[in-house]
Amino acid sequence: MRVAQEIASLLGETTAETKLILTKLKKVVEGEEGEIR
Repeated sequence: MRVAQEIASLLGETTAETKLILTKLKKVVEGEEGEIR
C-alpha cells in the first residue's frame, strides 16, 4: 500500500485510483488480462 500512496502523491491521484491501476498492471504482466482499459 505504501507504494500506491507514494505514486498517488506524485501523480496527484487518490490512493484508491493508483491501487486500481497497479492491480490492473500486475494482471497484465502476469498474463491474466490482454489489455488495460
